[in-house]
Amino acid sequence: MEHESKKVAVTVQYVGKDDFVAEVPAREALQAIKVQALKHFGLNAGDAGRYVLQFNNVDVNEHTKVGALGETVVLKLVLAEEVAKG
Repeated sequence: MEHESKKVAVTVQYVGKDDFVAEVPAREALQAIKVQALKHFGLNAGDAGRYVLQFNNVDVNEHTKVGALGETVVLKLVLAEEVAKG
């Protein structure tokens, strides 16, 4: 039961903005973190599909639990069209 309450330090970076920093339960899905980060950055949550989260410069599945990535996680929020350009 203890592992369920474990917290993960998460930082989401977005170009030109102050980082979104939070401590969330390890079982939290990246999708929920993405929504919180979009709000923090002043972006429309309705446009969430236009953005992807990257971990170590690789797109991550939004259904992934943040705890699966480690105890301290740094993610980047990027426009999907920028990823497509390469």
